[in-house]
Amino acid sequence: MLANQLKFYLLAIGLIAFLSLLIYQNSFRAGFQFDDFKAIVENASIRDLRNLPLIFRDNGTRPVLFLTFALNYHFGGTSEWGYHLVNLFLHILNGILVYFIIVGMSKAYSSDHLNQKANSVALLSSLLFVVHPIQTEAVTYIISRSSVLCTTFYLLSLYLFIKARGEGQETPSIFPSRKGYLLFSIFFFPLALLTKELAATLPFILFLYDFVFIFRHKPESLKERFRLGLYYLPFWMVLMLFLILRYRIFGALGNTEFSRSIYSNLLSGLHVMVGYLNLLFFPHNQSADPDFSASTSLGEPAVLFSTAIIAIIVIIALRLHKKIPLLSFGILWYFIALLPTSSIVSLQDVMAEHRAYLPSVGFFLTMGVLITKFSASRAGELSFRFSSLRMMGTLILILMIFSLGTIKRNPVWGSNIKLWKDAVKKAPLKDRVHANLGLGYEQRGLLDEAITEYKKCLRINPVNVEAIFDLGNAYHKKGWLDKAIAQYRKSISLDPQHTKSHFNLGIMLYKRGLNYEAIKEFEETLRLNQRYAEAHSNLGVVYYNNLKENKKALFHFRHALRLDPNVEQADSIRQIVQLLEKADD
Repeated sequence: MLANQLKFYLLAIGLIAFLSLLIYQNSFRAGFQFDDFKAIVENASIRDLRNLPLIFRDNGTRPVLFLTFALNYHFGGTSEWGYHLVNLFLHILNGILVYFIIVGMSKAYSSDHLNQKANSVALLSSLLFVVHPIQTEAVTYIISRSSVLCTTFYLLSLYLFIKARGEGQETPSIFPSRKGYLLFSIFFFPLALLTKELAATLPFILFLYDFVFIFRHKPESLKERFRLGLYYLPFWMVLMLFLILRYRIFGALGNTEFSRSIYSNLLSGLHVMVGYLNLLFFPHNQSADPDFSASTSLGEPAVLFSTAIIAIIVIIALRLHKKIPLLSFGILWYFIALLPTSSIVSLQDVMAEHRAYLPSVGFFLTMGVLITKFSASRAGELSFRFSSLRMMGTLILILMIFSLGTIKRNPVWGSNIKLWKDAVKKAPLKDRVHANLGLGYEQRGLLDEAITEYKKCLRINPVNVEAIFDLGNAYHKKGWLDKAIAQYRKSISLDPQHTKSHFNLGIMLYKRGLNYEAIKEFEETLRLNQRYAEAHSNLGVVYYNNLKENKKALFHFRHALRLDPNVEQADSIRQIVQLLEKADD
């Protein structure tokens, strides 16, 4: 019996890996996009794997994520291939974990070791999870590894928690007691939190697991109930410690860069939850920047409709938690996992497809249960073979549709121009998509096209600071220094904290021969960001070449190399430092 079970497990793992590789093989040609440049290409803190304190200090509350980027950089530099390989590996691992978690949950309330229906639900759910087109943003967009890696640790923690609870079976165990599983489950939770904050929902999911699968067999005494509750107490303690540290470091529990009223955030969250459902059922009109505005009134038709839909679905889940526990768990998982990004924490983007990655596990579990039940019920009194064939046909059709959608969607992430042309087509009145398309053109050297898109953006939103800054960069590359200076000054007037505007303005002023004005801008850059290596190196150049103040030049050159040994023109700077040090001797 165990041999048959092992064969089924190996078959499931093989199918998950094969389909994932098949549909994501064309994602390896996708380049760095959008936030990838800031997080990876321009991020000096990940360039030296030996400097772990720097990686953990300079990357906010997601140091584990950036540690993986540092590993990628160490072995492959900025070659995109390695980053995509890691993302895909994690996606496959997540699909396998989804499969085993569903099998484990099924065994928690069924003594049947080879429950054919449970295996079918687990396999179908995991295959839907890995092939669905909504996952392309999380898997193909490199920086969205945050969602994929967080989900890996999250699922590992949940799976080990289920093992610690016991699956009601007699199978070989890695650990001699359940305590070993529980300890490793606790270990993966902070790793998930330090990858992405949405892992904060895990204690709620663990309690949901108890509520649906364990508490259905109610313990007879208060002592036994208390003992069961101790299983997830460590997770609450880890979460509280994380929140306290986050508040002490950043002065806030939520997003420190953007805020929206709690009322508007809750209303928007209701609308977004149904918006993700729409994409999960019908993955159409996907975009890197969805045209999804925040809601401000409960009376909005979209909010009223969304509230009604959510209320009905949640009521159904609660009513069926004893009769169809897997269905109930899947539905409630979806809504709980969306709470941080679609209700509680204010984020600049109301909706982003990669945020549905973890919540989608619950959706696909629900779909796996429903499709399996539909196939079985349609078979009626006919043979089990007929039921299996019907289910297999339904599964293959759905998987083919979703797989083709994913294969078609991946090339859109192939370049900035492709990606943002697609986004402009779907949201022509959204300013940021024009700005990002302009940036794509600029990176390809198509400066006239870039200037056109920046101007389109600024006609929609005249105070888009990033677009004003990027327009200044395009003017600079065209050789129009006065126009570039005007744009940088304009961006600074709107946002005095815009570090790069001060830095680039300093470069322009230096080129104009205004040395002291340039020094003032570089010093302001360093006031805003003490670790800006290029500002130090440019100060060194001004003092060395133009003002002949060698001591000040040596001071800034040393700082630049200390902050970033690979700073621009590092070899020339080292030679100058050696000359100046010899002169001092």
